[in-house]
This record gives sequence, C-alpha cells and structure tokens, in this order.
Amino acid sequence: MAMILNICRVLALVVLSQTYFIHAAEVVHLYGGANDSVYLGCLNCIETDASSIWNEFGSYGSNLSQTSIWNDLGNYGGNLKSYSPFNDLASSPPKIVDDQGGFYGYLTTNDTKTNRAIFDLAQFIYLFWENIQDDVSSYYDLITQEPLNKYGYVNGMYIFAQDANQQYLGFITSNVYEAQSIVNPYGSYGSIYSTTSIYNTFSTYGSKYSSYSAYYPYATTPPIIYSYNSTTKLYTAQYYLTKNIYKTPYIDPDMLKFVLLQNFNIDWSIPSPIYSHINDLIIQKSPQTGIEIRGDALSYDIGINKSAALIICNIRGQIFHRADISKNRTGTYNLSGLPTGFYLIALELDGNKKLVKKYVRR
Repeated sequence: MAMILNICRVLALVVLSQTYFIHAAEVVHLYGGANDSVYLGCLNCIETDASSIWNEFGSYGSNLSQTSIWNDLGNYGGNLKSYSPFNDLASSPPKIVDDQGGFYGYLTTNDTKTNRAIFDLAQFIYLFWENIQDDVSSYYDLITQEPLNKYGYVNGMYIFAQDANQQYLGFITSNVYEAQSIVNPYGSYGSIYSTTSIYNTFSTYGSKYSSYSAYYPYATTPPIIYSYNSTTKLYTAQYYLTKNIYKTPYIDPDMLKFVLLQNFNIDWSIPSPIYSHINDLIIQKSPQTGIEIRGDALSYDIGINKSAALIICNIRGQIFHRADISKNRTGTYNLSGLPTGFYLIALELDGNKKLVKKYVRR
C-alpha cells in the first residue's frame, strides 16, 4: 500500500502525446491551480496534438478556453491572476513536469520564484506571451520552422525605414548597452517608448497597421536590414525586417530580438529535470493479471493471486477509491463518477506486486 501511495504522489500523469518538438528530449506538461491539480496542457507537443498549448483550437491552446494559459480572462492567464505564468508576483504559477515525475521548474515571469524555468522555450514565452495569445499558430511556426542560422548573419548590420526620409532604426547587436542597439531598452532604437523603435507599437515603425512597420503582416514597405562595407562606404540591402513572410528574404523582428537577447545561442530542447522520482517507481507486472480501460469502463483480472486491492488516486496522492477485491477474480468499475482530472489506477497483488495504469477523466 505504501508503495502505491508513493507512486500516486510522485508520478507525472497520463501520457497525452508521444509527438513533440523535433529537438525536445522529453515531453513536458503544465499543471496549475490549487495544489497543481489542474492540467494546463503539453508545453512542447506539436500543434495538432489535442493536449498542446500550441493548438489554437484545443482546450489548452485556445485563448478562449478556461484551461489555457493564453486566455487572459481565465484563471490561468493574463498578468493579474495568481495561477498565471505571466503574473510577475505570482507565488503559485504552473509547474512543469514530465511523464516520469521529473520536475523542470515553474513557468513564470516572476524572476524571484525559486526553481523558475529558464530554458530557451520558457524564456521565449516570457518575452512574447502577449503576442502569442493573439496568434498562437504563427508563434508555433516561428519556433519550429524558422531557421536560426540566418539570424547570426545580420549581427553588426543596420536598419533603415523605407519612408521618405529613410529613417535610421538602429544597429543589430546583442550588446544591450550599445546606444544604437535595438535591444537596448533605454536607447532610441530599443525603447518601447521611442518613436524610432520598431518595438514601439504606437510608432510608424512598430505599429501593426503601418506599411513602414516591421510588425504589419501585410506591409509592402517594411524596414530593410543593410550591411555596411567600411572600404567602399556603401550600404547593401540584405533582408526585409518584417512579419510579412511573403517579403523575401525576411527576418522576423520577434525572433531577431530573442536571438540577440540570448546572444545568438538558442536551444529549443528541454533540459534535464531539476529532480526526478523515476528511481522511486518499481512496478512488477504479472502476466496473469490485467487492467483494461475502455472509455470510462475499467475491468480487471487478478489472475491466480490470493489477495488484491484496487486503488484509484490522483496526482496529489488523494485516494478516490480503494477496495479489497480478493474474492472477485474479475470485475468492473465505472470511472465516470470521478471528477475531471488525471489518475493512477493501481492493482496491488499479494502485497508485493503492483500493476499501474494511467487514466484521464475529461
């Protein structure tokens, strides 16, 4: 019994997907709310997966869903809710765990939170969550499909607008202290308040509606990135800086900013967990026993074992059902009465053999 309870407390729940970002080493999930009991989606599953936070039509990716971190009016999104990743003061943000019980930290913009996740995918979400919630699919494409090598090519280049004055819009460098750097938050070209910054959403060059803006997705005259030859003293156009993917060749302004802030060192993979309970999990399976789950119907067979107990518990170790089934070699149990959530269903046999199934109640 103690072993089963230990499993209940530490094992990450149902394997919702076996498909994930190409560079990811492990599927990881978000759990939030009171006692981390609410499933909030798979952090690195592909966008077509029903459990992915990148599925804009799914329960965890839609900005209208109550279980989505992209819903700024829900309990788990926006910058005001205590359970949101984007509340800079949140003490109970979502935790990141894998299917084996590994803990990867908390997804939170609260930089004082102990064990805050700081891997690149988390950092990208922190920086652009407000943009992502408005266009989840496009930002998924940016993460998974945008080739990063070309962003290194523009280091040391210059940005000019295509307006009548060919307004200078800054220097491309990862040095946040460089006065002309587009990532200097206090500079004329990096400040969100400067009229010459592409990151000022109210300026000609940062508005979502200006033809001269890097952020207008239909811009015909977005800013241009130029290289400079110190010998010939000539500028040469290299890329459009734009969200308009049909202006080729182009550089995405959000990805450029992120690459610069990470000093051109991007790794989308999920790192090793902070800690893992995988070594605590020792399950001895007996070929003479079985648990089958079809829909909400559970059936079991204890085989030749003399004693057996059926135990159903959730991620917190809370037991919802325990019954001695030693006298019933086979039987069924209706799972439809369980609250929505994720469960471990364990068959404890002869006191030392355990068979465990994972189950999600939607």
